[in-house]
Amino acid sequence: MIKMDYSHQPKRDILCIDVNSFFASVESVKRGIHPLESYIVVMSNQELEGGLVLASAPRVKKES
Repeated sequence: MIKMDYSHQPKRDILCIDVNSFFASVESVKRGIHPLESYIVVMSNQELEGGLVLASAPRVKKES
């Protein structure tokens, strides 16, 4: 196994945010629903079989 020496490489912190859940939570708030209790799902095209889930509220992810 080759060991890499990263001591001379620049160091930085990277923050990743799941913005899809954020947008679903914002939509919940706009509708007057608590974001952690809502079942909001944004789909690509719900009329087609096998549509993609683009965003969902945290509760949907937890219970699915």
